[in-house]
Amino acid sequence: MHETPVNFLLIDDDDINNFLSNELIKLYHPNAAIVSTLYVQDAINVLEEKIKNNIVLPQIILVDINMPILNGWDFLEAFEKMDANAIKNVRVYIYTSSIYYKDIERAKKYKSVIKLITKPLSQEMIDEILFE
Repeated sequence: MHETPVNFLLIDDDDINNFLSNELIKLYHPNAAIVSTLYVQDAINVLEEKIKNNIVLPQIILVDINMPILNGWDFLEAFEKMDANAIKNVRVYIYTSSIYYKDIERAKKYKSVIKLITKPLSQEMIDEILFE
């Protein structure tokens, strides 16, 4: 069990996956504060609003790459254009069911991406994310 509060932002167009991820994170880290968005643009808006109003950003972002309208790659492009000082302590993980080698290679091109992790979350993955 972890005592230090951690703020998460989940970006995934799958309501069920968001629900399960929320429940699993809270099971292993009851002090977690989690914001879930179904759309990339909503996540970008949340972050821009927090930066504009000098509100603490999430420490961890889990972003799916395969989503309609704007996808995870679009999110990463927008995220890396945000105020570098504001986002410097945010850890971004691509959270996907894709294990396509081109996605793994593409993820390496983004300086903000810590790593690509596959769905579904597990206790081991959560621990790895929290202690990386």
